Amino acid sequence: MVKPNISIVIPTFNRAKELQITLTSLKKQTELSFEVVVADDGSTDDTAKIACAGYPFPVQYAFQENQGRAAARNMGIEKAQAEIILFIDDHIVCHKDLVKQHLETHK
Repeated sequence: MVKPNISIVIPTFNRAKELQITLTSLKKQTELSFEVVVADDGSTDDTAKIACAGYPFPVQYAFQENQGRAAARNMGIEKAQAEIILFIDDHIVCHKDLVKQHLETHK
């Protein structure tokens, strides 16, 4: 596997429907060298199913017992493969150039 340019970490807790909207919006990115880490903070809904539904980009699903948003973010950082981390929330609809513009800012 080629190392992604950026890891998008999405902490979540029992927001499967919202997470699905966010992941679907990421399908439209113009920059495709990214991975997503779904950092599940103890969800009891369909979060795992949504995260593992199959997307045109790599998705890592990581689960922990409920410890709070900060702990979920830290877990996401530990799982991330890229040097650049972008946090987004589980209810965000991403603009198609989100990843591209974020990487350009780092240049």
